[in-house]
Amino acid sequence: MVRTGIVLFVIAILFGLIGYVVYLKMLNNIYTNKPVITLPTPTYTSVESDNDNGTKTYTSNFMKISFEYPSSYSLSNDLTSVTLTNGKSTISFGRSGTQYSTVGKHTDSLINTFTQTKILEKTNNVTNSGVEYVRLTLENPQFGKNSVYFIVSNYAVFRFETNDPALFADLDTIAKSFRILSE
Repeated sequence: MVRTGIVLFVIAILFGLIGYVVYLKMLNNIYTNKPVITLPTPTYTSVESDNDNGTKTYTSNFMKISFEYPSSYSLSNDLTSVTLTNGKSTISFGRSGTQYSTVGKHTDSLINTFTQTKILEKTNNVTNSGVEYVRLTLENPQFGKNSVYFIVSNYAVFRFETNDPALFADLDTIAKSFRILSE
């Protein structure tokens, strides 16, 4: 009787092990036989071209924009930002989103968030290609003087800025050359 109990116990253990192995095989098949979906890696190209007037043109097909900058600057970029370097100073360009459809509404909402930053000058105008911009000259006790251009198109904010007053004139020229490319 005890012997029959032990035999039945061993048989139950074997069936349990066989069932567990079959279960693991099924799980393995479920996870390894699924089709693999590979999403394409986003690609972008940017082009720098020399101009006859001592400038270069930067064009981004991803952001659908272009602008000119002095040939004396070096350029580094990624998907949505550009850094122009002249010696130890930089002019940066970036793109982000906004909930506002116009540059005026965007900058007004931004100005309302300033606590220690003083607005020294605010200018509304248009670029050489007719794109509306707002230029702010700011002063902050921690960061010093800063000049920033904001351009809004299709709920995207394009921003040029530098905190080196020696580059303010170059910043003006670069930002005013900004163009939005057609699709």
